[in-house]
Amino acid sequence: MLTPWLGYVKPLLLTSPTQISVPGPSPIDSAEYATDYLEVKQYGAKTGSLRTQLQTENALFWNDNVVRQYQIGARDAATRHGLDILESARFFAVLNMGAADSIIGCWRAKVESSYWRPSTAIRTLDDGNPATEPDPAWEPLVPNPPYPDYVSGHACLTGASVTAFADTFGPTSLDLNLVSLVPGAGPARHYDSAAQLDTDTMNGRIWLGIHFRKAMTDGNALGHKVSQYGLDHFFQPSD
Repeated sequence: MLTPWLGYVKPLLLTSPTQISVPGPSPIDSAEYATDYLEVKQYGAKTGSLRTQLQTENALFWNDNVVRQYQIGARDAATRHGLDILESARFFAVLNMGAADSIIGCWRAKVESSYWRPSTAIRTLDDGNPATEPDPAWEPLVPNPPYPDYVSGHACLTGASVTAFADTFGPTSLDLNLVSLVPGAGPARHYDSAAQLDTDTMNGRIWLGIHFRKAMTDGNALGHKVSQYGLDHFFQPSD
């Protein structure tokens, strides 16, 4: 696992990496696991997938460095909206301190769960769940990152970042322009809705074949909670 120490770094805002907990991955013998398994097996495969062309473009768009994507988008939005030095400082503090703490909490969950990626699960001949059907030749659309599935770092970073965007510009008026440098990702995207940004990013990582749905939803929720904690305890008016 890459950088396991990250899960033990002292957070900037939280009291500890485990202050905001996650429920944990689905038991492998559960119906919920089987549902997630089938989804990523069908839509995340490198070949023979049920993905549409638009779904493939969405997946590839979100295979870029998401920190860079959000930083570029944030700088653009702050400039276009004329945020002054104080407003800009607060915006980037909320954005980046929340993102930092969310990834610390995320990596701690990865260390403690050590949950397998879809490719390992789908290739396993007998996982003990009668509702799953293995495929030893299955491959994800892109190679797996070198750390466990649960929870998704991309989802944690997105949840925290979306909370910062929504706090600054409004949950239905983000006015966020985002680009991806990944070949095949399609043109730049514009987001006004926080909910749509959450949805597209979660779907994208599943359609890449590298995450189960629960890793995305739980990671996204963790990011939102971490950033909201920061807003509630550190970024309120001082008078």
